Amino acid sequence: MTGRRRAGSARGSRRLPGAGLLGAALLLAAGSGIAAPPEVVVVAPPSLAGVAQEVRDLDPAGFLPAMDLLGLTDGGAAIRVVVAEEASTAARGVPGWVSGFALPSEATVVLFPSRTIRYPDDGLAELLRHEVAHVLLHRKSGGRPVPRWFSEGFAVVASREVTLEDRTRVAAVSLLGSTVSVAGLDRLFRGEEAEVHRAYALSTAFFRHLLEEHGGAFPARVLDRVREGVPFESALERALGAPLPFVEHAFWNRQRSWDRWLVLLTSTAVLWTGVTLLGVVAAARRRRRDARTLASWAEAERRAEEDRATAGDLGGDDGEERGPDYPPRG
Repeated sequence: MTGRRRAGSARGSRRLPGAGLLGAALLLAAGSGIAAPPEVVVVAPPSLAGVAQEVRDLDPAGFLPAMDLLGLTDGGAAIRVVVAEEASTAARGVPGWVSGFALPSEATVVLFPSRTIRYPDDGLAELLRHEVAHVLLHRKSGGRPVPRWFSEGFAVVASREVTLEDRTRVAAVSLLGSTVSVAGLDRLFRGEEAEVHRAYALSTAFFRHLLEEHGGAFPARVLDRVREGVPFESALERALGAPLPFVEHAFWNRQRSWDRWLVLLTSTAVLWTGVTLLGVVAAARRRRRDARTLASWAEAERRAEEDRATAGDLGGDDGEERGPDYPPRG
């Protein structure tokens, strides 16, 4: 799901080795002309006909990054997409922060359009790509189970680029000096909203780390073995060439390294955020200064009015008009 996921995947603002997986996969697929993404069949009540049409209009090429990571050239049979209302049974059956979920064995995804702007997704297109990625992973593994952290990390990486929010969430955990094992991530996914969001961010970061260290073909290698009946952890360790605890340790060491923090702190997004904050602070200071100036002017005007009134009282009742600087008669 987003915000999200259950029974295969329910949940809740990329790139291969850090940059451009989505665009690279689209360009590669467009150039080769051999990848066939799955079609979607959209089902929706009349009240959501507009949203349903928006889903139909989304380019299925958006599913190609997931297929590329999985080593698939054929996305398989059509996927049913249910666009559900808030009053629907599906919506009432999941927490209010869940924006969608997948039922991979049924080739079905359910979307709640009124909830789409929720971490880890940022819109209807990303949400759809995320949920379809779960269905494609299920097809690649032959329906055999994989851990939640792997499924969700893969789905986020396949559906969007890394964001400042992703990095900030991971940095917050690293800054506290805490670590979470992959088994711990799966437990977090069973928690409340804040824990689920943390699980998404960490799963995505760990999955990206594996891509950067072992290449974009590693997910397909793992799932090929899982499909053959090899237990997931054994398949993963064979693909990575190291025990999982060792890989986890390397990941957390990297998160704490100075070069990692330097990349975060000097990223364009952080720099622009800093510029924006400085602008906000400067604007606030200017407003306070302007307010003080206006107050000073108002006070000066009040005193001038008092002085003019006093001068008028001292001028007598001879009926002559005097300007403010007219000297009183002696």
